[in-house]
Amino acid sequence: ESVIENIDSALKAGKINEEQAEELKAIIKREFSRECVAKWFNEEWDSIRNENDIICQEIIGTRRPDRVMIRGRRAIVVDYKFGVEKNRRYTKQMAEYMRLLQKMGYTETQGYVWYLTLGELEEVKIE
Repeated sequence: ESVIENIDSALKAGKINEEQAEELKAIIKREFSRECVAKWFNEEWDSIRNENDIICQEIIGTRRPDRVMIRGRRAIVVDYKFGVEKNRRYTKQMAEYMRLLQKMGYTETQGYVWYLTLGELEEVKIE
């Protein structure tokens, strides 16, 4: 609901037009009807981190995934993409996030690149 409210607020503020607002609402409704996505936002998690930095001595700078959901030693990381093209670098970036989470002690990690505009959810696997 809050996502729809944010779209309505952007419309009222003139940041998007009516057509864009309706398109965004349709995308959100379509994507949130996925069972796994609904669990990401409805299930009780120990911790949810939105756009928090992951800092590691082995990398220069920080890494900032869009959303990380944690329960015990399980971590699911999701990066949202709104473009109309898939890119291999997003998969590589997600694999890096997953490896960093494993180094932090999360033994069960899952990673997804979520192409909202395309309506595709790509699960990333690492060895």
